[in-house]
Amino acid sequence: MLVDIRRVHAKNFGVYGAKKLHAQLRREGVGVARCTVDSRHTCYSDDGVSTHQRRRSVHLVRLVPRAR
Repeated sequence: MLVDIRRVHAKNFGVYGAKKLHAQLRREGVGVARCTVDSRHTCYSDDGVSTHQRRRSVHLVRLVPRAR
């Protein structure tokens, strides 16, 4: 099963997380639980690519003195 997880992960340029890996494996007919994919996937690699951007605070801009 770990071979299948690595194959699908590599085929998708290493950006699939556990949720998408599970869905792809199920489409290919590999019967596996999502929690199993999650634990095996996190053992050997990072969890895909993060799409979350860092939040910027408006308060930091207000700390800079304004030119008058």
